[in-house]
Amino acid sequence: MEHTRNGILKQVSKLMDDQKAAYDVLQAATKDLSVALVQGDLASIESHRRRGETELTRMRARLVEVMTALTRFAERTAGEQEKLEADIKTEFEVSAKALIVQAKEYQRMAKQAANLAVGGSSFAAACITNAGVPASTYNKPILKKAGADNQWA
Repeated sequence: MEHTRNGILKQVSKLMDDQKAAYDVLQAATKDLSVALVQGDLASIESHRRRGETELTRMRARLVEVMTALTRFAERTAGEQEKLEADIKTEFEVSAKALIVQAKEYQRMAKQAANLAVGGSSFAAACITNAGVPASTYNKPILKKAGADNQWA
């Protein structure tokens, strides 16, 4: 654990890079989850959900580390006159910007996956309401030749 301001910024930059890489894993899990939702593969849905939850837990822990390090940095700033090294400052800024871009990209993807899940749930509910059976087992009735007054599908 670094105790200088430069060392703390370097540590935070590494943590942010790790966080960005975790977003890649989370995006892959979300894409796989979306495919599983469309296919209705319950075992796969559960597997991808667990994978995403595991990565989110790691990301939350890493976020606590970032916040703790930034708090130490702020405490050191008040009492030190140490000059920040330009390359470390640049590395920090690049890592921070890349993390923000990755987080926004994931946010957009997560919203699409959520909309897919809500849409599927709404479709299933409508099928159950209108037909009385789950969408996966419902087949449109075959109409017999009948008069116009009793055709309904």
